[in-house]
Amino acid sequence: MEKLQKRSEINRKIGDLMDKIYKVQRIRNEIERVKGQIDRESELWETEYGIYQNSSLAEDIMMVNHFEGLAAEQLAAGFPDEVGKININAGKTAEVSAGIEHVLSAIDTYIELLNAKIAALRSELAALG
Repeated sequence: MEKLQKRSEINRKIGDLMDKIYKVQRIRNEIERVKGQIDRESELWETEYGIYQNSSLAEDIMMVNHFEGLAAEQLAAGFPDEVGKININAGKTAEVSAGIEHVLSAIDTYIELLNAKIAALRSELAALG
């Protein structure tokens, strides 16, 4: 009877740990999905910015001898500052992505720890016969 109770307790612990792994894995998958979105958007920005930088229009926003009104002058005045802000934010996005990678690594380590606990409990269960 005592062995049966001990087995039941061990099996419950294994089940609890497996539930934790399942929940943590779901969270990990969602974090990884968001990281993928961040990385794709960053790559898109880099690609589009690279295309712009290689464009013949990159040096000038205003096109000479074309009707632009005051809008072109206002855009030309603010454009370098805005591009600078975007580039700073793009750099921050890369930092966030790297931080997320560290979180994913920590989650993987935690899952390994939980799996090790399950293995130890299964060994304990096997020893009970």
